[in-house]
Amino acid sequence: MAQTAGLANVKVAVHEGYVWRYAHAVGAECLYRGIRSWSADGVPERTLELLNIVGPLLLAPAGRPLRTRLLGADPRLAHVSSSAVRRALAAGDTARAVGMLPAGFGSSVARLYAPVGAS
Repeated sequence: MAQTAGLANVKVAVHEGYVWRYAHAVGAECLYRGIRSWSADGVPERTLELLNIVGPLLLAPAGRPLRTRLLGADPRLAHVSSSAVRRALAAGDTARAVGMLPAGFGSSVARLYAPVGAS
């Protein structure tokens, strides 16, 4: 997805656990996260940013803090939460989930969040 947008040095990944550990493992220098709005997501995202700064300092020998940059949502999609997309996918309503996402991202997101064992 990122490569088709001309962002050859960007990788989109879904990962469980401390994101800063994954970022260090793949050599990332910065994290980008999408937010709907400051009022909806600002405080929780700043908390995660703080964890990505403090975590490497406390839990990783010679760990370096990672800067987090926040990207605002397309105003037409600002009402959509990732939880709503995941709930639709878990319920098997892929069409509804895809309809909540920017054009061109639906099939990739549906594949990433498909139930384990689904083809």
